[in-house]
Amino acid sequence: MTARPLVFLYFALLGTLALAATPVIASDQKDPQEPPFRGEGDLSFFVDLAGFAGAGFTEVEWYVSVSNDQLVFEPGEDSVLTGELLLEVQVSDLDGDRVHTIETTLAPQAGSRLDSSDRAIVQVIRERSELAPGDYHVSVRLIDRRSQKVGLFNRMRNVKNSGELRTWIRVPAIPDTALATSDLTLIRSARAAEGDVVFGRNGVDFDPNPSRYYGLAVPSVRYYLEVYGGPAYEEGDSYLVLSQILDTSGIPLVERKTRTKPLGELLVVTDELNLEGSVSAGRYRVASVVMNERTRQTVRVERGFDVLWSDRSWGLDPDRMHQELALIMTDDEYDTLVDLSPGAREIYLAEFWHGLDPTPDTERNELRETFRERIRTADHQFASALRRGILTDRGRVWVRYGPPDDVDYQYSASGFGPGDGSVRVSEPGERADLGSRPSASFQSAEEFREGDVSGLATQRGGATIKSKQVESWTYDGRGSPLRKDRQDLSQVSHRGLSFLFADQMGNGDYQLIGSQGTSVY
Repeated sequence: MTARPLVFLYFALLGTLALAATPVIASDQKDPQEPPFRGEGDLSFFVDLAGFAGAGFTEVEWYVSVSNDQLVFEPGEDSVLTGELLLEVQVSDLDGDRVHTIETTLAPQAGSRLDSSDRAIVQVIRERSELAPGDYHVSVRLIDRRSQKVGLFNRMRNVKNSGELRTWIRVPAIPDTALATSDLTLIRSARAAEGDVVFGRNGVDFDPNPSRYYGLAVPSVRYYLEVYGGPAYEEGDSYLVLSQILDTSGIPLVERKTRTKPLGELLVVTDELNLEGSVSAGRYRVASVVMNERTRQTVRVERGFDVLWSDRSWGLDPDRMHQELALIMTDDEYDTLVDLSPGAREIYLAEFWHGLDPTPDTERNELRETFRERIRTADHQFASALRRGILTDRGRVWVRYGPPDDVDYQYSASGFGPGDGSVRVSEPGERADLGSRPSASFQSAEEFREGDVSGLATQRGGATIKSKQVESWTYDGRGSPLRKDRQDLSQVSHRGLSFLFADQMGNGDYQLIGSQGTSVY
């Protein structure tokens, strides 16, 4: 059957702001994963879901969140800024047969231009499906219909910004033969529903938290839970509910007990556990244990979440953070970082920066301040139409080695011809893909000839490109690398470091075509 569209939006200091969480999962990975999931692409979004008991099926609620700063808003009626989102969900069984489809739109609104570009404001789409218990493959696509993807070819085809997710999920079977519960749904807040509220369940209206991030912006963990009494339930039964925050070892850090009576066979539980002062940043689980005090039947349900206390964790796009840290971390450090959950990542980064702090006994970390200043400068000075500054070759060199001691601007009439095969030049895609920890080897100090821009680089396809701008950066010594423990230099050169950049395509995007004294830039 076709699910009735349910659309819900709220404003929240959370969501896709924090460090990136679950990656896109390949379609051939058939092990069901625990949500939330993170869709990637032009739009980064979170997907969470919860199962509830139905008549011969499991009712699945889908929660999809995306931040305002990724969306395009245009003036609508009464000068209200509006957007247009399209959500497409396809659910297939183990045989690859499609069993359910969702297609719905949301018209998000922003009260001002400031709100429309605010990463702290999150739109949430809420949908319901009816599925038989079992494992399913899910494909989710979120499209911003008001946007236009960058690039001439994309404009000609009218391609919109979008994000995608592919993963496997398990729809739970909720028994009706004993005391049972729904999935535990992590939320931001809950309130009594007045009248027929389409977003509510059983008299409770709640704001889903698809990212499952708590801490600085949302200091209390809240959840919604349905308890089904089963055939043993009798009128007058009371329940004891134990809510807990557990660390990775299963040790309770926060817990609260309540006693309640249901209004009929169904018991609805909404509880809140305060994190301030007792839970540090990290990965945790929230558990709810429900016991029928008469029958002593007990049921337990739990779910994972992350605690983030750093303002950068809440306020910075996780992909941008990865791009920056790739410039200062070793390969092993970076690989460890990207495999961590957001909460564990915050702890790891705190320890990482403390280990590089030249004055650990003071509040300031001068090295980190220098790193942040170089990031800002590189993004400002070297950004192109398609890439932020630190993703360009000049930006990476600037961050890693600091400002050059001398910059020479040249104009080449002879161009850059094919070399003799001794020079390796990384492809632009390789240089831009920070997820692969790019590095490139160039000419040695003996092979590099200052002031000579001919024969320095082998162009793609061996073509000769003439009449291009060239920049030569020279460092008197080894520059000012932020980390003394990184061996970026392949040799000791009395001539110092030199980097040669050329605007090969004539579009202002300078590419590194040669270097002296370094093998990693």
